[in-house]
Amino acid sequence: MDNDKVEIIDYKTGSIRNLPQDDLQLNLYALVCRDYLDLIPAKLSLYFLKINQKTSVDVSNLYIDLLKNLVLNTADKILSQNFTITQESLQNCNDCCYQKICPKLPN
Repeated sequence: MDNDKVEIIDYKTGSIRNLPQDDLQLNLYALVCRDYLDLIPAKLSLYFLKINQKTSVDVSNLYIDLLKNLVLNTADKILSQNFTITQESLQNCNDCCYQKICPKLPN
């Protein structure tokens, strides 16, 4: 890897679920590196510890730009409380750390 470029590796302990280009968490790391740490992410890799396998892809700046817009739009909706609560059952709310501010729960 060139000195001005970085490879982002996410170590996974579970089974293979995603390819690097489809892994939201890995692409968010690339977004933060590029836009907030002034690093140039060149490669995204998932390293699966159980099977000792690494899978890599080149970074797509177009995808990172689309992801950035999605994150910013989602944050705007959350901050303006402009979103639909999709949770049907309150059973899953028992362990939620947002109980005190959630409009779905009775006060």
